Amino acid sequence: NDVFNGISINPFDEKNIITTTSEAQDKGIFVSNDGGNSWQKHDRILHKTTKWWPDSFFNNNGSSLDFDPKIKNRAYLTDWFGIWKTDNINTSKPVWENFSRGHEQLVMFDLFTPLNGPPLISGAADVEGFVHERLDEFPQKRLGIGAAKDELYDFMQETYGIASSYDSKNTIVRVGGWRWRNQNAMAFSEDNGKTWQTVNGYPKNKIPQQIAVSRG
Repeated sequence: NDVFNGISINPFDEKNIITTTSEAQDKGIFVSNDGGNSWQKHDRILHKTTKWWPDSFFNNNGSSLDFDPKIKNRAYLTDWFGIWKTDNINTSKPVWENFSRGHEQLVMFDLFTPLNGPPLISGAADVEGFVHERLDEFPQKRLGIGAAKDELYDFMQETYGIASSYDSKNTIVRVGGWRWRNQNAMAFSEDNGKTWQTVNGYPKNKIPQQIAVSRG
């Protein structure tokens, strides 16, 4: 059985009701035009202004879905990862735009400034972390291992610690894990965080917290 959340009645039409599933990845947004007697599942088009968000973030564990009280057909959705907005909720395929600038949704575990390369590398809860090429723009992608993928996580859900030695120009090491799978790991980059490789032999059941790298 699905759990539903965020039931909202259109302030301009009491027979128009919207709701969404909760406690799961996106299973759909449902619209009724007859006061709840019948429902239609609507498809969607995503317009992501935060480039690193994968499509699978949309409506993941949806927590609230509400009509705008003043603007017809506008609705807002909040979920595990952020806020979305559409101006055409009653079309069969509404366009949803993520609405996150100025709405902090991340918990940071570590911030690291390398001697060379980008001004900042961050380690985050839930979404792994980022290489910040600019401090006034959203990152383009998460840290990842290999090519970026359109899925929730790659091999680390979270990055707890990041370090480098001061005589190493480009090599950076990080530790983290995927708590819900009891999967922990260490990875290193030799190009200031652009690509990463796992360190063989790290015990997966040992939760890492911080890391330091010696000189030489």
